[in-house]
Amino acid sequence: MLPTVLLGEFTAAEAKEVGVGIRQLARLRAAGLAVRSEDCFRLVDPTRAPELALAAVGHPAALCGVTAARRYGWLDAEPDEDVHLLVPRARCPRPWPGTRLHRGAQAADEVVLVAGVRLTSPVRTALDVAGELQLAESLPMLDKLLRTGVLEKEQLLDGLGDRGRWPGRLPAAIAVDLADARHASNPESVFRAMLHQAGLPAPVPQHPVWLDGTFIGRADFAWPRHRLIAEIDGFEFHNQYGSFIKDRQRGRKTLIARWQVLHFAAAEVLDQPDGIMAEVRAALALGSAR
Repeated sequence: MLPTVLLGEFTAAEAKEVGVGIRQLARLRAAGLAVRSEDCFRLVDPTRAPELALAAVGHPAALCGVTAARRYGWLDAEPDEDVHLLVPRARCPRPWPGTRLHRGAQAADEVVLVAGVRLTSPVRTALDVAGELQLAESLPMLDKLLRTGVLEKEQLLDGLGDRGRWPGRLPAAIAVDLADARHASNPESVFRAMLHQAGLPAPVPQHPVWLDGTFIGRADFAWPRHRLIAEIDGFEFHNQYGSFIKDRQRGRKTLIARWQVLHFAAAEVLDQPDGIMAEVRAALALGSAR
């Protein structure tokens, strides 16, 4: 977030007090992001935080991590969040207010130009985010990227192998291993992350359920050995009368097929993770005892 003094007209001395150097101001002017009038400067649009940070820090910086992911449209925008920049290890640029500098190697194929802005490549960005965010935040993003065909799992695995070691490698590797295009919604991805973090057995996504040779439907998650199913229900999908009737019919047939079914509202998954995991753990124990 920019200091208040930079939101209006300011002098070079005022800029220096908040850590902004004269060379940074010159770069911003050259990029058309700042103007000078007599002894005062003014940012043309203070809301363009990523562009301001890129120009002020200077080439060859690139947007990375969550900032690049938001630029790609993979994550919701967070206006007050720091801008993440990747810079070469050999460079020690003056930081721009509201930025986080990440020093590291920039392979030729790891930085791309999108609408005139330097970003880390989709694979590099996805891995960085998976290494930085909590699993319940990164896994929904990876699942959606796989589901929509933006990336393939092989690309992520190859990226992990090519990248070598970095601080976020372990959480990134876990997220990539769990990523699955069959997770159809954000709550389903969060549920899968919660199961992993709780140390519970991994379920089978989209498991087919049959009764006397007749296909009943696909369960969101199933533990076949325990005869346990977990369904994540969104209100929008289940609030129509026809859907309500079909759900009841399917539920009865699933029970006759000797499956225990846990239904969770999508909002519960997001708001009550501990309670839900306790219920799943108890149901798995009951399934083992039968």
